[in-house]
Parts: sequence; structure tokens; C-alpha cells
Amino acid sequence: RIPRGSLKEEIECFKQTDVGEKEKRLTQESEELRQEVLSLQKEQECLRKVMESQKKKIEQMSSKVKVLEEQVAQEEGTGDALKVEVQRKETALQQLRAAVKELAVQNQDLMEQNVTLQERLRQTRGAAQPAELEAGTIITLYSELNLCLKDLRSICTLLSQRMEGRDPNLSLLLGIYSAPHVEDEDGASDSLSLDKHLDAVRRLKREIEDLRTTISDRYAQDMGDNCITQ
Repeated sequence: RIPRGSLKEEIECFKQTDVGEKEKRLTQESEELRQEVLSLQKEQECLRKVMESQKKKIEQMSSKVKVLEEQVAQEEGTGDALKVEVQRKETALQQLRAAVKELAVQNQDLMEQNVTLQERLRQTRGAAQPAELEAGTIITLYSELNLCLKDLRSICTLLSQRMEGRDPNLSLLLGIYSAPHVEDEDGASDSLSLDKHLDAVRRLKREIEDLRTTISDRYAQDMGDNCITQ
């Protein structure tokens, strides 16, 4: 049998021991909860700051998106204008290519015409050379005939002087001419005139006829004088 006083003491001691442990345990749990609350509060504050930062970033991004949308809209308008400009330039380029092609064809035609003209010019020059040689021959012939004309005139003058009983002109006798004859000047200035050449030949022919007539008359006169003398 356990004494009554001892049992009560043990119960009281047990109660005191259990309450102390509970209190201690509750105090510990309360402290843990308080620490957890503080930690959660810190996390909440961090999250709040992060959310504010994200909000600012979202606002900035939204602003950039709006600016980009406006730029895209402007560029779309500019793109349409550029498309129109590109189309216009493409059309102009096609027209320019067509013009260049046409000019190339025209240039080819001109080159062919130039070759044809050069060939015709060569042929014309080839055909003109005999004519030029002939003209040169005629001029040379006229010059020689003109010299013969002067010689014949000189002979006519000498014969006339002798028939008249005068002394012959030594300059004419030696073929020395003090000044060019009028026909020489005409021939020099109009050497390419065929009509003047022909006129000179006709004059030469007349001079020869006159000389022949003079000689014939003088011969007939001498023959008559001889007959009278005999």
C-alpha cells in the first residue's frame, strides 16, 4: 500500500512536469512560427519588390511595344511607298533597257551605213583618179601648147620683121620673154577651165594659119620677083 501523501506528491510532480514540457514545447513552436512568419514576410517583401520591378519592366516593354507598333505602321506606309518607287524605277529601267537596245540597233545600222559609205567613197575616189590624171594631162598639154603658141608668135614676128627689112628682135630670136603673155595669166588663173583651154588651142590654130598665109604670100612674092628678074 502506497501512502496517500506520497501519491499526491507524485501526481503533482507529474502535472508540473507535463505542463512545463508543454509550455516549453509551445513556446518553441511559437518561436518557430514567429520565425517562419518573419521569413514569409521577408519573402513577401521580396516578391512585392520583384512584382514592382516586373511591373515597371512590363510598363517599359509595353511602351517599347507601342513605339515599335507605331514604327512598324510607319514602315508599312513607307514600305508601300518604297514598293511604288521600286515599281516606278523598274518600269523606268525596262524603258531604259528598251531604249538602249533600240540605240544599239540604230548604232549597228549606222556602222553598216558608214561601211557602205566608205566603200562608195573608196570606189568614187578610185573612179576620180583617172579623171584627175586626165585633168592634169590636159593642163600639162595646155601649158605645152601655150609655149608653142608663144614660140610661133615669136617666129611670126621675126618673119614679119625680116620681110619688112628690119633687124630681128634678139629677145624673140633667143626665146627670152620680158613679161608673161596675157594668155599665160588667164591660163594660170583658170587652168581648170576646159573652155579656156579650147579657146587657147583655137587661137593657136589661127596663129598657125596666119603664119602659113604669111609664108605662102612671101613665097609667092619671092617667086614673082625671081620670074621678073629672069
